[in-house]
Amino acid sequence: MRLNVGCGRFRAQGWVNIDNDPNVIADHVADLTNLPPQIRNVQAVYLGHVLHLIPPDDAIKVLARLWERCLPGAQVAAVGPDALRLLDTGIDLIKVHEHLGGKDRRWACTQARLADIIRASGLQRTRPVLIDSDDLQGFPVVSRVSWQCAARGHVR
Repeated sequence: MRLNVGCGRFRAQGWVNIDNDPNVIADHVADLTNLPPQIRNVQAVYLGHVLHLIPPDDAIKVLARLWERCLPGAQVAAVGPDALRLLDTGIDLIKVHEHLGGKDRRWACTQARLADIIRASGLQRTRPVLIDSDDLQGFPVVSRVSWQCAARGHVR
């Protein structure tokens, strides 16, 4: 099973799509704190613009519980809006988040911080990766705009 957490309106074919918004077409209406029991033996996890919406300590805890449902060696990729790159580009962060559904950020996502949070949750070989790199090939990345950051890792 490949898990696309926070799919929003972008369902990924061949993935189990999860979102906590009942207005989007997902396979499961759920979030990281209430995953359905049938989510298990996960081979890959994609977290697109999800983690910065959860307080960091909570994100570490729910990710650690998610890894328990994954097979050893499962591939993980996380993508988020890089606050530093957004500042550099002059993009209005408030408008970006209104476009993404008006969700509130819980912490300033940067490439280093994103990698630190998923590393703290217990992933092995966690590393920042470039949003436009081949490191994200095979994951359902919707957009590869320059103001995003990404990290990869493997479940133990």
